[in-house]
Amino acid sequence: MELNKIFKSFILGLILAIISYVALSFVGGYKVETTMYVNDKYLKEMNEDAKYILSSLNYLDYLRDNSKLVKNIFKQTDEYTLSKGLLVEKPGEDSTVKLTFQTKSKDDAILFSKEYANLANKYILSWKTQYFTTMVDNLNRQYNELNTKTDIEKYRDALADSTISKLVTYKQIKEDQSDIIRITNYRIKGRFNKKIIVVLCFLIGAFIPVVYEMYFNKKQNN
Repeated sequence: MELNKIFKSFILGLILAIISYVALSFVGGYKVETTMYVNDKYLKEMNEDAKYILSSLNYLDYLRDNSKLVKNIFKQTDEYTLSKGLLVEKPGEDSTVKLTFQTKSKDDAILFSKEYANLANKYILSWKTQYFTTMVDNLNRQYNELNTKTDIEKYRDALADSTISKLVTYKQIKEDQSDIIRITNYRIKGRFNKKIIVVLCFLIGAFIPVVYEMYFNKKQNN
């Protein structure tokens, strides 16, 4: 009799465990954390931060318009959905940002991370080039104005020295097209801990007959 009860508890627990495992296979998916190194020496010169650039609506619009994989990750690609689904954080004071998102496919996790980093790099490089092109143009005008008043190559003051120094530096920055962002690490893990959930479901199923019998016996005694 006791063996029969144990067997029933085992079967019910097993059924619930199997159901939970199958259900998790459909609704599971993965949580992805992609760490990216940021060469931010030029961004600091612009008083900008990669975290805020990549969290901006302008960048999300750029991503949506240029990404081939974003629709594999999100059913909706409006600004609100992307801003909630693509979390960009700065873990510490070091030059890194961390992108966190969820997907149902491991392959999509890696491919989208690579695409995201590539598009982020292109976007920031374009912005950097545009910014320093404007700065160089302004400094060229300032240099020419100073040079009309005096030959600043011969008679240089503090303003002339500063203008020439910045002009040389900003020209070099503008022409530098080396990568600003590159991936350093992926961390992909299941959204849910399947082992714990399956074990819990098994235990719940196994204890249902015991609890039911205790309740039924108590009712009969009353």
